[in-house]
Amino acid sequence: MVAAPGQSGIVTRCIAADAAATEALGARVAARCARGTRIHLDGELGAGKTTFARGFLHALGYADKVCSPTYTLVESYQTRVGPVFHFDLYRLKSAQELEVMGFRDYFDGSGICLVEWAERAKSLLGTPDLHVLLQPQGTGRALEFAAHTASGRAALPQTDLDNPSPRHTGVTGCVETPITGASVGDAPRSGQFGAGEEVKREPRRRARTEEFQ
Repeated sequence: MVAAPGQSGIVTRCIAADAAATEALGARVAARCARGTRIHLDGELGAGKTTFARGFLHALGYADKVCSPTYTLVESYQTRVGPVFHFDLYRLKSAQELEVMGFRDYFDGSGICLVEWAERAKSLLGTPDLHVLLQPQGTGRALEFAAHTASGRAALPQTDLDNPSPRHTGVTGCVETPITGASVGDAPRSGQFGAGEEVKREPRRRARTEEFQ
């Protein structure tokens, strides 16, 4: 993964031995993630994007089943740190679909946004705080975390030096390297939410709720 033109940041690369380790990495990111953070999850079908999202949500206290919202495009969850909006744009036919559902309302900073297949709406979504690329590697997965903003860097999973005894031994090889670009910092989300004609929006779906201790 490389930085977009004119941008730079930090990449952390990790190896997850199995699905449980992929969930564990999702949990690591969730523990460091602030409200309003935008995370794009990329990778081929079956790469583990929803598995990562499941670990992320469970770490924030959501105990119910987590499925990819392939047909509804977005599922909302109420967690102990506020709402998390989980998008799956695999079946997105056009940017107009996002406009009709009022997607801008989800990206107002009130909650964390996890977006699978974000490249299908790249012209609208722009650059995320944290970009996660998942790729099959043997029976496990290789994950690359590219942070483009201060919020993204704060959410990066701890490296092996920071966390020498990870709770799940299936997570290995977490190392951090810089990615090149013009400047390090809060990169603008260029191209995000491009202007267009006014479109009637559907109301935001109610978030799923879960009791917390």
